[in-house]
Amino acid sequence: MPKSIAMQSLGEVADKMDVLMELTLEHLKACVDEGRLPQVYDTLMHSFQSTIKGTLVVCPMVAVIQWRNEIARFTAEGSTKVLVYHGANRCKDVAELSQYDFVLTTYFHC
Repeated sequence: MPKSIAMQSLGEVADKMDVLMELTLEHLKACVDEGRLPQVYDTLMHSFQSTIKGTLVVCPMVAVIQWRNEIARFTAEGSTKVLVYHGANRCKDVAELSQYDFVLTTYFHC
């Protein structure tokens, strides 16, 4: 996180996020009016796909298998790597974990 954001109060950051969202919506409305929304969508998706490396899903144990099945159902076979991060011998190597598109894990109940 850039230092300029980290040093601001939560309220200041929220205000800036509100302004950013408002500007984004105005821009998208203008793209719809101009018929450019499909091109803008494609550009945004390409940007997200090239910068987002993986997704961490934290859920109850009973939902881990459901998540794995749903990922398989909605993605092309072999197009994603999924790791179920559970058990005593979990990998602790960040470089190895970053090779996965989805890391599914659980949280503890007290």
